[in-house]
Amino acid sequence: MKRIRVGFANTLIQFVDRDRGIKQIYGFGERGTGFSIVIYGPEGCGKSVLLLQAVEIFKEMNYNVIYFNPLMRRFEAEVGVESVKQLVLD
Repeated sequence: MKRIRVGFANTLIQFVDRDRGIKQIYGFGERGTGFSIVIYGPEGCGKSVLLLQAVEIFKEMNYNVIYFNPLMRRFEAEVGVESVKQLVLD
């Protein structure tokens, strides 16, 4: 699995110490989920980074992935259907 790197204090650090969360993400990818998942916690605890790591995991599992974070002005679309990808980009 590719571990993402995030900026912190002008340094790139690797996403670590989230083994339980990563196992849960793999579980969702393998068996799916019929309900919404809520990730919550205090500011700065790593919620957004966990979601970015989930994007990488789901890409590895050949899922179509759309990640949109308007507060951080970040957008990623990894979908196999080009028309869907263009629609999201538009």
